[in-house]
Amino acid sequence: MLCCVLLSTMPSATALAQAPTTSIGVYYIGPEDGVAEAINLAHPYIVRVDQPELAQVIVLNNASISEEGLQFYGDQVRDNRIGLVIFCGNMFPEGLTDLGALMGISAFGLTRIQTPATVVAEEKSDGLQRFITWSSAPEIYARTVILNPNILLPLITTETGQPVIQRVRGREPGQTLIVGGWLDDPANASWVDWPYYHYLVYRLIADAAGRSRILNYADYPISAVPQRGGRWAIAGTGIGVILGTALVFYLARRFRFMRSGKWNYQTGEQTPGSHRGAADWHRAGFHRPLAGMLVLMPLNFLLFFVLSRYRLTTLPDVLAPNLQAYSSWQLVEHWAEVLWVLLDAGTGIGAVRYFASYHSLYPHRAFSYFQFYSWWQLVMGAVQLGIVALLSATVIPGASFSHLSYFILIQSVIRFPGFLMVFVLLFRATQRLDYEQVLYFFLTYGSAAFQAVAYVIFKAWGTSLPALQQDQIAILGLGAGLYAAEWIVFFLGAFLYRRQRYTLEALFLPVSETQVGRQLLSFGIRAALGSLAVPLGAIIQLRVLDSVVSGQNPLWGNWIVAVQIASIFDILLQQFYRNLMPALSESIAFNYKTLLRYYMTQGVRYGMWLSVFIFAVFAALGQQVVGIVFTGVFQQVAEVLVLLLAVAAFRWGIWLVDALLLAAERPGLSSALIIMEQVLCVGGGLYLAPRWGISGLLSAYAIALLIRTLLSWILMQRMIIRVHIYIWQTLISPLISGGLIYYLVHVMLEISPPAWQTSLVITALLAGLWIYAFLTALFGGWDDAGMQELGRAVHLSSIGKPYAWGLWQCVRLGARISPLHGRFPIGIAGMAAEEAQAITFSRPANQ
Repeated sequence: MLCCVLLSTMPSATALAQAPTTSIGVYYIGPEDGVAEAINLAHPYIVRVDQPELAQVIVLNNASISEEGLQFYGDQVRDNRIGLVIFCGNMFPEGLTDLGALMGISAFGLTRIQTPATVVAEEKSDGLQRFITWSSAPEIYARTVILNPNILLPLITTETGQPVIQRVRGREPGQTLIVGGWLDDPANASWVDWPYYHYLVYRLIADAAGRSRILNYADYPISAVPQRGGRWAIAGTGIGVILGTALVFYLARRFRFMRSGKWNYQTGEQTPGSHRGAADWHRAGFHRPLAGMLVLMPLNFLLFFVLSRYRLTTLPDVLAPNLQAYSSWQLVEHWAEVLWVLLDAGTGIGAVRYFASYHSLYPHRAFSYFQFYSWWQLVMGAVQLGIVALLSATVIPGASFSHLSYFILIQSVIRFPGFLMVFVLLFRATQRLDYEQVLYFFLTYGSAAFQAVAYVIFKAWGTSLPALQQDQIAILGLGAGLYAAEWIVFFLGAFLYRRQRYTLEALFLPVSETQVGRQLLSFGIRAALGSLAVPLGAIIQLRVLDSVVSGQNPLWGNWIVAVQIASIFDILLQQFYRNLMPALSESIAFNYKTLLRYYMTQGVRYGMWLSVFIFAVFAALGQQVVGIVFTGVFQQVAEVLVLLLAVAAFRWGIWLVDALLLAAERPGLSSALIIMEQVLCVGGGLYLAPRWGISGLLSAYAIALLIRTLLSWILMQRMIIRVHIYIWQTLISPLISGGLIYYLVHVMLEISPPAWQTSLVITALLAGLWIYAFLTALFGGWDDAGMQELGRAVHLSSIGKPYAWGLWQCVRLGARISPLHGRFPIGIAGMAAEEAQAITFSRPANQ
């Protein structure tokens, strides 16, 4: 409903609010450029006239005029006491004589400058300074600096004091204003995209006309702010959302207490398609998180390049070519994430943790945590949406960030009702990780597809709007696409949930046990503190660190591209370590320390195993990888990429410890470590980047990661459990095999034609992993228990089974011919398997 209200509040180019009591007649001299368009869009507040005698303001916009013409217009201004607005450019003024002829004053200093500068409004005494958020203005490049402090009053200047907009002193009632920036120059193209651009032209003309009542930005019809009627419609809808949620909650509570006896969490229906795979998903053991990693591994390797290309090229260059609007969207998105982390209070990760702990023995209590999560999310989503809607009608229109109104509103809409990820979290908690991975796949890649579709639809709908609003509406399509993807994931998850014989009331009945809420919030709030540091760190890097290196654009571009490529290691986080936490929680709940130690040992082994392979391939093909994901390659990307990959290859170490800390109910310690890393990373970047460039950024990132990793492992070993690392399987075999893979890929690169290099990257990842698996088995990196576990995981790998089966066969072949096979076994595997079997047998028969 609020989405419809938002769209209806956006004004068209032909419907510009109420007609003014009187219009300002403007005699315009200059090209039909952005300034002329802004004047046309201001109709009926500003009306162009064809004779200077009929005008209240003359606008001279970078027009080449003879000296006699300038004197004529100057006489009109002085004799008729009308306003004058001068927009400087490359054609006017060409020298001091032009200004002397127009204004009758010759004592001027005039300089043309092309270097970039930040504009500021140091004082707030003038309306032009107060009612425009100059801190959001882009840098000014081409400009004319006119100096005469006795006659000209600078209103807007650069940081060094050079005037950009000035007022001629002592002119009444008509004012003379001089805009030194060349607004129509290609160097200042970003000014046309600035949200205040159209309003600036209107404000200058209204000021020059001497109007006492000038519309503020929020009331200007084509501003990026809902108009008065629309604001109250939005506020009313927000109040309706809060009241509606309260009514739904009351009815749900009443329904709960009217029913006698326990609610059912399962139906009596037979699970469709019952087979060995379904049974194996219900057996405890390491094969489940391993299967979750195998389900989409080949697809994620392939689509990683598509997603990276989308984020680095398609999104900023095609879907969001307006840099101003896209940067504003990113800023609002990060702050909205900060707010939502606070409101979410970590209830999602807490529900996963406690469900995994209680599900085997106390299923009703386990589902109670998700019941609390669902209603907490709904209530918090309604509260934040209602408050933002009310603020949009009262506070935001007068705030300095009012130009972000629609972005703030759409971000609040996206986070309502808040529980759309409930099935993703539930399948993670039940360790039905094939379903969880499929939903996560749709969320990650479906959102990109829906954003592209929504962009086209919103862009077409916005063709009747001014150019600036078209770009803003296209940006709103990014939010709409993400929202659509979340709803698709929700409904698909509901379908898969019902296939598991679970009832919807098990998730959406209000929880009656207050202890559940207290326990979940106690855990979640401590976990949320660490989660909060991540978006805050992103904001600092986006705003502060970007400004630190703003004079070194290739530096910042190199870093962004390299970080996106290094995010290939996030596949381990998304597919493996997040899904390992429920298994760790389960073993801790049963106090099976051997099983817990085995999970950690395998977490170390597989983290090293896959990270070594990815590093070997990407280090050998660094420049080719950059060429696939980014067309405008920066010069230093390939040079820094190898070093960044080497650092990122060890992030699995902190992901594994984080999973254990959450499973062991130590979220506060996990948050403290995350905050420490963010402080070191951002602080080190601010200190080192201006001195060492991109090497400083990399050094800060590496130091922060190293300190957090070492401290995490020391605390884990002393406070929770000691983990034994089997050196041969974990380190020696993968490193030898990774070195051979690096050499093999490097040789293939040298003998391959340039046209084949894209295919070479894909082949090196997919076929190369099979070869790598064979080599690690050949060098004694697998034992019988590990191979058997891999085989069970392969049978559960769903759509990834063909590729996973090939991987398994390569391991079996390498082990069969290896003289080292069985010499370096993981000794606790047998005892861990017995404890996992005990967990399975402890469950009720119907689970």
